[in-house]
Amino acid sequence: MLVAGLALLAIGGLNHGFQPVAIVSGRPMVSRVTTKTTNLAPFTTITAKADDLDVVVKNGPHYQVKVTMLTGTGITSRVHAGMLTMTQTGGADLGMLLGHTPTPRITITVPKNKKIQTVKIRTKDGALRYTIPQTGQLRLASASGDITVSGAQVGQTEIRTVSGDIRLTKTQLHQPQITTQDGTITVTQGTIRDGQFQLSSDDFTLRNSKLLGTTRVRNRDGENRVIGAGSARGYRLQTRYGENTLFNRTTEKQVATHNWSAANRIELVTQSGDNRVTAR
Repeated sequence: MLVAGLALLAIGGLNHGFQPVAIVSGRPMVSRVTTKTTNLAPFTTITAKADDLDVVVKNGPHYQVKVTMLTGTGITSRVHAGMLTMTQTGGADLGMLLGHTPTPRITITVPKNKKIQTVKIRTKDGALRYTIPQTGQLRLASASGDITVSGAQVGQTEIRTVSGDIRLTKTQLHQPQITTQDGTITVTQGTIRDGQFQLSSDDFTLRNSKLLGTTRVRNRDGENRVIGAGSARGYRLQTRYGENTLFNRTTEKQVATHNWSAANRIELVTQSGDNRVTAR
C-alpha cells in the first residue's frame, strides 16, 4: 500500500504539479474532477446507493442533483412517479486527492417548504449529511463514514453505521433507532421520543435535549452521558464495570435510579464504562 501511494504521488507530481491520481481497472492514471448539475422533476422519495462518494441532502432553489466525481466514476439518476433513484456504477480502485481538489460528492437539493416522504440512502465509504426539515421516513446507512442529521423533523428514523460517528443536531425524531458498531453517537439540542440507541465500542452523549416517553441506550465498551439533565425526568443507570453518577451522587453500585416512574425518562446501560447524568 505504501509503494502504491508513493507511485500515485509521483505520477501526480509529474503531470503539471500535483493532480488527482487513481487506479482504474488496474492502471494508474491522472484523474480529472468533473462536476455535473441536473435540474429534476419534483420528487417526494429519495433512494440512493453510493460506494465512495459523500452524499448531502439539503434545501436549495430547485429539485436538483449535483455530482462532483473523479474519472472512472459513474452515476445513474432518474425521477419516475415522484421517486428519485441514484446509483454509483463505478469508481477508482485506489486514489489520492492532492492539492485543492473538491471532495467527490453527490448533493441533492429540495426546495424549501417541500416535504420528503421517504428517504433511503446507503454508502460504503462515504459520509452522509441530511438537513431537510420535514421528512416522513428516514433511513441512512454507511459501512465506513460519518452520518450527520441536523434541523430535521422526522416521523420514523433508522440510522446505522459499521464504522463512523453519528451526530444529531436540532432534530425532532419519533421512535428513532440509531446504531453504530464502532463510533460515537451525539445528540445536541434535539427532541427524542421513545428512542433506541445502540453502541459497541464508543461513547453516547445527549446534550441539552428534550426527552418524551422512554428512551433507552445500550452500550458495550463506552461511556454514556446526559448533559443539561432536568430532575423532573426519570433516569435508570446500569453498568457492570464502572461508576454511575446521578447529578451530585456517584456510586459504584451496578444500578442507580432517579424518578424512574416519570412519564419522560431515559435508561443508560453499559457493560464497561461510566454513566453520567449532570445538570450541565
